[in-house]
Amino acid sequence: MSGDNGDLFKSFFNPERVLVRDMDSAQLRGHREELAKIAFEARARISACDEELREREAKLPTRDWIVPSNLPDPNVTNAINVVKSRSERMSKAEKLRKQLESAGISDDDIQALMVNVPGNTEYKVKPFSVTFNRATPANAESNGQDTIDSQIGEPEPKQKSFNPFAK
Repeated sequence: MSGDNGDLFKSFFNPERVLVRDMDSAQLRGHREELAKIAFEARARISACDEELREREAKLPTRDWIVPSNLPDPNVTNAINVVKSRSERMSKAEKLRKQLESAGISDDDIQALMVNVPGNTEYKVKPFSVTFNRATPANAESNGQDTIDSQIGEPEPKQKSFNPFAK
């Protein structure tokens, strides 16, 4: 134990050690039971004090961590206001678009210029996908194209795999 608790422990331990040194086993067990009863009583009394303190603190009228139900939550209200003010501000892409319009550039040219601008939400190129269809011999003859298989040739026969651990 450190500091004051260590000194306090010594002040109880040393005199008790002197007191119990001359007791026989039956007296020592009886003394121990009496001290255990005192310790139990002390724990119960401390718990009663703690409970009373907790109830008194719960009854206090000013509690910062509780917001009255009739008032709006300040954090939620602030978050809503931040979102509104953010939506009112112009993005960089919108500012650039306004500058281009004020310079006299046509809307079609602005749209072509704004395609790759980050943060642009108004003029976005729709995503597209590319599909690769394998040409079949019927399609290749009608289109006049060679198929991949005819360019490569016939597939080679599969060779038996070699297993070095087989006996």
